[in-house]
Amino acid sequence: MPNPRTHSHLLVSGRRLDQRSVPRHITLRRHVDLSDKQRSSYPEATPSQTLRFALTATLKRPEHHVIDPILESNLLQSIRSKWPADSLPSPLLATLWPDPKRHAPKASHLDTRQIRSLPDLQVFIESNVINKEGCRLLQSRQCAPLSKALALCEQHNQFREVLSAIHGIITRVERIDGHCSQRLYVLGMYYAALAFSFPALKRYLEGYLACGSQRLGPNESRLLVHALLDAFKYLEFCEGTQDISAMISLVTGDAQPSSNRLHDILYWAGPDHRSSWSGSYFTLLVKMNSKALQDTLWARIIENLTPESHENQFQAAYTCVEALIDAGDTQQAITFLKQISERANSTLPFLWRAKSLCYAFSDDELQASLVGEEEHTEILNRLLTDMEDRLGIRWQSNMLLHSSASEPLTVASEKPFLTMDGDSTGYGSIERLLTQIHCFGCSKSIADLGQIADSLNEHEGSLVSSLAIPDADTNMEYAWCPQHAPLEFTGSLSPIGTDFSKPWTPSTLGLLRVSPDASGQCFAGKRSLHLMQLGYLVARPKKSQERNSQDATKWEQTGHIFAWDRFHGQPIAVFIGHVHGTSQHRIEAGPPNLRFGLRSIVSVNALNDRPTHCSSNRVTPIGSGATRYYVDVDPSPDLLP
Repeated sequence: MPNPRTHSHLLVSGRRLDQRSVPRHITLRRHVDLSDKQRSSYPEATPSQTLRFALTATLKRPEHHVIDPILESNLLQSIRSKWPADSLPSPLLATLWPDPKRHAPKASHLDTRQIRSLPDLQVFIESNVINKEGCRLLQSRQCAPLSKALALCEQHNQFREVLSAIHGIITRVERIDGHCSQRLYVLGMYYAALAFSFPALKRYLEGYLACGSQRLGPNESRLLVHALLDAFKYLEFCEGTQDISAMISLVTGDAQPSSNRLHDILYWAGPDHRSSWSGSYFTLLVKMNSKALQDTLWARIIENLTPESHENQFQAAYTCVEALIDAGDTQQAITFLKQISERANSTLPFLWRAKSLCYAFSDDELQASLVGEEEHTEILNRLLTDMEDRLGIRWQSNMLLHSSASEPLTVASEKPFLTMDGDSTGYGSIERLLTQIHCFGCSKSIADLGQIADSLNEHEGSLVSSLAIPDADTNMEYAWCPQHAPLEFTGSLSPIGTDFSKPWTPSTLGLLRVSPDASGQCFAGKRSLHLMQLGYLVARPKKSQERNSQDATKWEQTGHIFAWDRFHGQPIAVFIGHVHGTSQHRIEAGPPNLRFGLRSIVSVNALNDRPTHCSSNRVTPIGSGATRYYVDVDPSPDLLP
C-alpha cells in the first residue's frame, strides 16, 4: 500500500479515465482554492460524491439507479478544466472538503421531502453537518426530522444499512461537536434492536448513559421493546440458530450480570409506571426467559387492576397471558387469569376482544364463574360469529335468519351447507376464503396453511375486484384471481411430477421467499419477504361512459403474484413476470417490465377493512421500488407439523 506521507495527493491514471470515456488531456492550473470560485446555481458535490466520480467517472451506485446528470456534468467539467495531465494533481479532496469556519448549513431544518433513501440522506449530512451548528440542526426538535427521514429510508433500505447510516451520523456528530444528544443515541438503540445487533445496542446504550441515567418515557420504551420483539419474531424465519445470550444479558442482565442493562432505563423499571404497553414488555421478558423480571412486572400489573380499570389495563394483562400460552406455559396462564378475575370481582372484562384466548382454553377452563355471565355470553357470540365467517354466512338480526356473506339476499337458514347437486349457500362466498387467510395466514401450523390451500382450490375461477393499492394508477382498477398454483422454477420439478397431495410441504403450499440477493440468507438486519402464494393480479382501465361493456370486461395479467406476507400479516403483490409456467429465480423489475401503474412490490387491501397483523408501517423489507430480487421456495423453518 502506498505510503500516505509520500503520496498525499489523489492520483487518477489517464488510462482509467480513458476507459470511462473521460477525456485524458486536461488543462488546469494546480492548487485550486474553491473559496475563490463563484458559486453556481447547481448543487455542490459532497466529498464522497467527488471521490466516487474521481475513481469511477460516475455518481451511479450499484444499488442506487438514480443519478444527477447535471452534477455529473459539472464534476466532469471541473476535472477537465482544473486537473493538468502533465503534472502532479492538486490534493483535490483537501480543496473540496468544506471549511467548517467558512461554510454554514444551507438549510434551516431537515427537509424530509427531499429524502427517500440513504444516498439522499448522505448528501444532506455531508453538505450540512460540517460544524457545531450543523450538528445542532440535525438534532433539533428531539431528532424528529431525522427520525422521520430514517423511517422513509426503511422503505428502500435494510435495517443493517440504516443502522450503518446512523452509526456514521453519530460518529460524525461526536467528532465535530464532542457529544450527542440522548435522543440521537435512542435512535441508534432503536435500529440496533431492529437489526438485533448486540455491539451496536451496547455502544449506544453506553453513549446514552454517559449523557445521564434518566429513564425513557413510555413511547420511547415501547418503540425499543417492539423493535426487539420484531427482531425476535423474524429470527424464527431464519435458518440455523443464533446465540442470543449476549443480547439477553444486555437487556435483562440475567444470563450474565451487567453494570449497564437496557432494563434500567426503560419506563417500566420505574416505581410508578402505568400499565400501558406492559404486556409487550412482559412478552419480551418471556422470550428472554427472564423469570425474575417477569414476576416483578406481573406483580405491578395485577396490583393496579380494579373492576373500574380501563380496558387498556386489562388488555395488557391478557397480553401477558397470551405470551405464556405461546411459550407453552398453559398452567401459569390459567393462574394469571384467576388472579385477574379475583381483582375484577370474579369477571374477566373485555376478554372476548382477545381472540386467541377465547380459542386457547376449553369450556371447563373458561367457566362462567371465572369469566362472569355477561363476558361468557360475549365470548360465545364471538366464537359463533367467527364460525359463521368461516362458513361464509351472516346472521341478519332484522330478519332473524342467516344469509350468504357475499349475497345478503340469499337465505341460508334451514338449508344444507352443500347439496348433492353442488348448490351451496356460503360455501362459494369469497368471504369464507378471506376469513381463512386472515385467521391462518400467519399460523406456524402446516395444517392451518393447508386449509388456505384447500380454500384456494375451491375458489379458483373467482375474481376479487376493487382492490385498494396505494400509489397505483388511479385510472386503472385491479383484481385478484385466487388460485393454488405454486410457482415452478427453472431447473426444478415440473408441476406434472409434483405431488400436491398431503402431507403438505413448503413447495406444495406455495410458500415463497423473496430475497435482495441470490444467497437467500436472512437475519434480523437483512430480511427477506416470506410469502404464501394466493393467485395472481389482473388490471384494466376503469369503466367510462365512452367504453362499451364488452371492452370493460377484458382483464390483463400484470405479471404480479398475489400473496400473503406471513411475517407482516398483510396481502401484497410481487412482480415476477410470468405468473404461469416456469419462473426465473432472478427477477428484473425495472420500468420496461412494469405496466399498469404498479411498482414491483406493493401492499394491497383485499380483506374488506379487516385489521391486519402488521405492527409497523413498512411495506416490505426489500423496498417497493426494488428493481432486482430473487425468488425461491421458502424453507420455512418457522413451521410446525
